[in-house]
Amino acid sequence: MATSNGGWKRVAGIAGCCAALAAAIVGSGVIGARSARAGFAPSNQAPIVAIVDLETVINSLDEQKSKQRELEDNAKAEEARLKSFAEQVEGEKKALDGLTGDARATAERKFRDDLFKLEFERQLATRNLSIRGGEMLRDLYMKVDAAAENLAKKNGYDLVLVSDEKAPIPQDDQAAARRAMLLKRMLYVNPTLDITQELVQTMNNEFAMGKR
Repeated sequence: MATSNGGWKRVAGIAGCCAALAAAIVGSGVIGARSARAGFAPSNQAPIVAIVDLETVINSLDEQKSKQRELEDNAKAEEARLKSFAEQVEGEKKALDGLTGDARATAERKFRDDLFKLEFERQLATRNLSIRGGEMLRDLYMKVDAAAENLAKKNGYDLVLVSDEKAPIPQDDQAAARRAMLLKRMLYVNPTLDITQELVQTMNNEFAMGKR
């Protein structure tokens, strides 16, 4: 993290990581993929399938928004702390001009030590914020997975899949376009299979109840 606008953009960029993680998780293809008839022998009946837009779910969760605000508040607090430290270090540098002899040598050592410490703390703060963001998203994904399973059992779905038919295909990179096409599993999905909003509503209701 830096004390400039550029550094803050790196920290604030964590706020947009939800969509990036959701897109990565789509590669797993399945959430809550446990049979509602677990323990029973397979039958000739066609499986009942539902789909979920994982990115929409993650971005629509009230819990995600609450945790994201908390993460951003932590980032702002770290930014303010490091800015204050940077101003202190800058003051130490300017103060060297008025010193000589042993006093200057002592001040120079402190300035170098604090400058090194400042850079270390910038990197540590950025790393810690990234870890917290990753932990937050992993926790949310696990809750989505569990909620999808519960909803599947409640409604009798055999399989809940992450929908990827809307995933974009890059136009300016042949290799990337080919990878994206080969990774796709769904070319068309009947919209009636989509339980995204039902899943979001269920999880938001449970989160609201937990907050009271």
